[in-house]
Amino acid sequence: MLAQSEGSTDPRVGAVHDSEDGQSSRRLTPFDALMRRTWQCALLLLIACYALQIFSPLRLNTDSIILLSMADSVAHGGGFLYQGHKTVHPPGYPALIAVLLKFRLGYSSAIIGMNLILLLGGLFSVYRILGRRFFQNKTTNLIVCSLSLLSYVFVKHFTMPLTDVAFFGIAMCCLAVMDYAATLKWGRQFVAFVLVGWGLVVVSITMRRIGVALIPAFLYLLISSPEIRRFLKNIPVRIRFVVAILLIVAVLGTVLVVSNTSTLLDFTSVVGRSRLPDILSRISVYRVTELGELAINAPTSKLPAAVRVVVPWFGLAAFVLIIGGLLTKRQTLGTVEVFFVSYLCVLFAWPFYDARFWLPVVPLLIGYLGLAIRQAIDRTLVAAAAATYCLAFVLIGAVALAFSTRISLAGPKFPDLYGDGSLRPSYCAAFQTCSGTYLADKVDPVVLHLLRTFR
Repeated sequence: MLAQSEGSTDPRVGAVHDSEDGQSSRRLTPFDALMRRTWQCALLLLIACYALQIFSPLRLNTDSIILLSMADSVAHGGGFLYQGHKTVHPPGYPALIAVLLKFRLGYSSAIIGMNLILLLGGLFSVYRILGRRFFQNKTTNLIVCSLSLLSYVFVKHFTMPLTDVAFFGIAMCCLAVMDYAATLKWGRQFVAFVLVGWGLVVVSITMRRIGVALIPAFLYLLISSPEIRRFLKNIPVRIRFVVAILLIVAVLGTVLVVSNTSTLLDFTSVVGRSRLPDILSRISVYRVTELGELAINAPTSKLPAAVRVVVPWFGLAAFVLIIGGLLTKRQTLGTVEVFFVSYLCVLFAWPFYDARFWLPVVPLLIGYLGLAIRQAIDRTLVAAAAATYCLAFVLIGAVALAFSTRISLAGPKFPDLYGDGSLRPSYCAAFQTCSGTYLADKVDPVVLHLLRTFR
């Protein structure tokens, strides 16, 4: 499904490439045109469903409580603190929320609306990256974007005041800018895009610590660019010295941002008390299990016990295919591949478990899976299996999105539908809409304060 399209040059598929200006080298067949229009409508429908989530009350979990508390603290002059203490979370996202508070926009709808803007920016960037680096077929790129929005990690975390969607939007914009800069000739536009790319790298690092995975991609852009090498070769020595000074300042500035916004206290506290073989084994199991959840499109906690056993094997199979798709790009290595490999390296050194760690690269995961499948797409069985899998993925994602929409529009019933029930007393105390009783001693004063502040 991902590989069949009017944009492939593979004679086995019997279709044509889109040219660089976006027009087909020959007219699309009626079926190809219908498929493109269908997926365009599907993507617009998904975006509309995401926009409906703006009506959701504030959805909290452990991390969002900390992030909103940091935002509330800094908005009132207290610094990026949680209950008076520093945290491991970078200040970027709390700073954005603090700005909303300063402008009296500290509402759940405004926070989700900000997430929607960042999501759309990231999605547009992904579409551009896919068109340049993965598939020239526009229909395939629309499918990848649609499947990304149907991934349960996007559906689940979009409505929460968390860094994941914001980082996705900024990081993908950064990647698209760097990837485009690599195609430009030396000039003002090239310099401008490089500087914008560097700025977005810095912003990404302030948003999430894994933003450091963008640094190797940016350095690769500079090192591999023939335009920069040609420029440095033809300029006077004094100008080279000035350029060297500017680069040193940029590097030191980036190091300063990293050191002031990131900490590894949580990492060292876990690794320090574990043997290296044990921690590596645990991390490997974490990662393949997370990938298995992404492949099945459901968290392990929601699956029957008999199915949970095979989740890591699904993840291992997906990982092998992803690496296979990545290897198809070894002859045309670019900033996207360098970023993706760097991201994998960081994740496989991170000793914690959560499928949302993969959220910022879900479209790339799907893209590399598509490249791997395309190698065998002439086999009817593989094509049928891929189409069946995509259909199942879409159905599961649609159910997740429908359930999330139901929660968003639940009105007075929201405290009864959202979460595992642990925060229900706090929601009931804040909203005063619960039909049943709740235990007053179970009300969390921090949560209650946030619900009243960000209503």
